[in-house]
Amino acid sequence: MLILHILPGNENGFILAILVTPGNVHDTQVAINLVKQSKRAFPIIKRVVADAGYKNLKFVHFLTHLKLYPILPYTAPHGVKGMFRKKYFVYDDYFDCYLCPNNQPLLFSTVTRDGYRTYKSNPKLCMSCPLLENFTLSATHQKVVTRHVWADLMDELEHQRHTALNREIYKKKKTNH
Repeated sequence: MLILHILPGNENGFILAILVTPGNVHDTQVAINLVKQSKRAFPIIKRVVADAGYKNLKFVHFLTHLKLYPILPYTAPHGVKGMFRKKYFVYDDYFDCYLCPNNQPLLFSTVTRDGYRTYKSNPKLCMSCPLLENFTLSATHQKVVTRHVWADLMDELEHQRHTALNREIYKKKKTNH
């Protein structure tokens, strides 16, 4: 089985790029090639509007590298229900650490092969924390938070998502399906 991947253009319905792949290839795996193809054919393209499935670091980094402006929707946070999600931990760029909801630092530990910076809490401080049950399920009482080296791109993308222009453009995308 073959799949036809189509990159639609503006509200007029122009098709910017087409790729045919085996049936087991997901859209996110061909998105970069579709964008490259359309950018070569139409260098005037400045924005890429896509569904939440394309909201990942690799794709956003690729778009910004080509000086394309990504417009992507809200995605629900992942994690264990009842536990503090990453948004409750404040990143301090100056000190390169996270602060937990109890105002204790999670200090930088290492960078993984996948480009994630790892920050860890002090288990001795966490053991007596009144928020521990919402903080970590770890037997060692240590919370680990990761931040990709390209995380600033996603932070900016999330900030821009709230602008009037982005909301208007994304609303038009939803009416074209």
